[in-house]
Amino acid sequence: TEIGELARNLNGLFRDYGLVNTRALLLAFLHKRAEWWAYTAGQPDAMAFAEERLREDLQVDPDTDVAAQLFAETAFLADLQACAGLLEANTPGDKAHAANLLQVLQAPEPAQRLEGVFAVFFTKTERKPRERKASDAQAKRLGESGQARLLDLHRGICERLQAATDALAEQQAYRFGMAGLRCGTALLEHYQRLKTERQAMDFTDVEWRVHRLLTHSDHAEYMQYKLDSRYRHILLDEFQDTNRLQWQVLRSWLDASSAAGTRPTV
Repeated sequence: TEIGELARNLNGLFRDYGLVNTRALLLAFLHKRAEWWAYTAGQPDAMAFAEERLREDLQVDPDTDVAAQLFAETAFLADLQACAGLLEANTPGDKAHAANLLQVLQAPEPAQRLEGVFAVFFTKTERKPRERKASDAQAKRLGESGQARLLDLHRGICERLQAATDALAEQQAYRFGMAGLRCGTALLEHYQRLKTERQAMDFTDVEWRVHRLLTHSDHAEYMQYKLDSRYRHILLDEFQDTNRLQWQVLRSWLDASSAAGTRPTV
């Protein structure tokens, strides 16, 4: 049966990160809701705004098929074939790599091809490019030009494979971020509604209302005047723990007092 987008995102988080990690993620978002409100303040569509910013920060196109795009490049395929030919003429271990390479290139799905080719050129545990160096014995087997060509091909192919896997990791980070935001905002909506029904507020609600009162209300100027007339010295204890919202509250007060020529000492 079909399930809604929110359920699909939650199931994806459960599948990829587990129940405990998903719960910790969503509760962390709930505890940081003031930062979310401040980050998306004034945006007509908070989720669309966050999605666009996340795409820009990761420089990712989530709809691109990275593997298909890579294996559609004739130059890359030609390099793989050339490398396989040189590997076949090298050590027994490289002959095996060549056989594996030619076999995985026949895989029906681009993602399978990428995974198989990556295993030929990168180590399994550390996932680093396999080390290749020039040697007299190798030059004797391949010739000087053949050895140089193999080292050059290996380096170039590894760079392309690394770029592809980095792009896939960025896509995964984007999907994780958006799934977390969608589920987090849904949890936040239910949490705020529950408090409203019970006529309850918590400390974060108070912080947010102070922020709105000092920056986005008809009473902002009056409230800043009252603060300026009452407090001449401000002590900020444990300033390193100041969150984004608290800092905006403080800045709105200090900016207004500075403009009025009544800035307190801090």
